[in-house]
Parts: sequence; C-alpha cells; structure tokens
Amino acid sequence: MLFAVPFAPCLLPLAHCPLPTAQSFIFKCQMTASRSDADDPYAVFRFAAFRWFVVSLPAMAMAAQVQLVAVGWETYQLTKNPLSFGLLGITTMPPNVR
Repeated sequence: MLFAVPFAPCLLPLAHCPLPTAQSFIFKCQMTASRSDADDPYAVFRFAAFRWFVVSLPAMAMAAQVQLVAVGWETYQLTKNPLSFGLLGITTMPPNVR
C-alpha cells in the first residue's frame, strides 16, 4: 500500500521511505503493518505514552474543577462579598469558552 504525503516526513511504521527527488516533494511510503493491525481500533493503546495521556485527561479536568472551587471559596472567605465571587466567576470563564 502506498501513501503520498506532501511536505511531511513519513510518520507511519515504514519499510521504505525514500528521500524526495528534485522534481517532487512527495514521499512515497510503504506500510509494513499487517491488515489485522490496521483494523484493530485498540491498537493505539499498545503505546504506554498514549495510555498515560488518556488517563491524564479526566484527572486534569477534575483538578481544574477543584482549583476553580478552591479559588472561589478562598475569595469568598477573604472578602465575604458575593460580588467578588461573581466577578471571579466572570473573569475565569472566557479562557474556557471555545
């Protein structure tokens, strides 16, 4: 199976990935993975770095929520002013809006 990848190095497990010629900037790469590996939807979990990434996503989201509650609680405890608490919520929201 051949792939044409313009202006990028071959990032797949490859048997052969020649350098581009002067006439072309397209790499022609041949995959070495078997067909059964290509069809396995869980093949990516064989990489330890990806497993750590997937595990860290919910942990990071939970830590961000805990931090938001802690900062709001501390602000309210120091000022005893609901307006300060509301302004804090307004100022922390724009970075989360996508």
